[in-house]
Amino acid sequence: MEPRITPGYLKIGNFSLYYERVGSGPAIVFLHGLGGNHLSWWQQVPYFMRWFECVTVDQRSFGMSPDPEGSFCDAHPSDLGALLDHLKIEKTVLVGQSMGGWTIVGYALEHPERVAAMVMADTPGGIFTPEMGALMASVRGPVSPLQQQGPPIGSMPTYAHDYFVRRPEDGRFFTTRFVSSARILPMMRSSGSVSGVTISRRCASVSRCRFYVSRAKTTC
Repeated sequence: MEPRITPGYLKIGNFSLYYERVGSGPAIVFLHGLGGNHLSWWQQVPYFMRWFECVTVDQRSFGMSPDPEGSFCDAHPSDLGALLDHLKIEKTVLVGQSMGGWTIVGYALEHPERVAAMVMADTPGGIFTPEMGALMASVRGPVSPLQQQGPPIGSMPTYAHDYFVRRPEDGRFFTTRFVSSARILPMMRSSGSVSGVTISRRCASVSRCRFYVSRAKTTC
């Protein structure tokens, strides 16, 4: 039997969010990057829909989700939350590519109990701290003052403006996870240049999911 793709629109104020769902099982929600749309996942969905319910969306301002309110990515995390409520998905795996990483991190920070796992594809999720800037600068060499400055903590639309004031331990956590995921940390450890960097105890409370993909099956 051919898989049935179910399209839909979710009305959020004056805005309509386009989404598609296909497959059955635990939910995976895919969030595309800047310039993408729900079709960005044309290779991943046909594979994972054999074991999961796959949900793709045109994020606000992209594809079939024009944004009459001009909220753009400020509203992406809340749009995701509204979609999960609408589809009655209590807990899900979130996959975010580039800008989509901002969306899933923004949502997960405020609703960790509803996130089974996160897959960050080519993205730090909008998280940028001065410690990240310093570590990156030590690897890539001299950069302009504008590049060194970076956005201030709390200024990115990924998370609430006071989030790192309320949860300073998460700032340390994301700093170390960002460096580790970029494979900078092992190299810097060998040179002894990050002896003062410690990983927050919050690491222990964050769910992690690894997809092992083969021709025969996928496990999570």
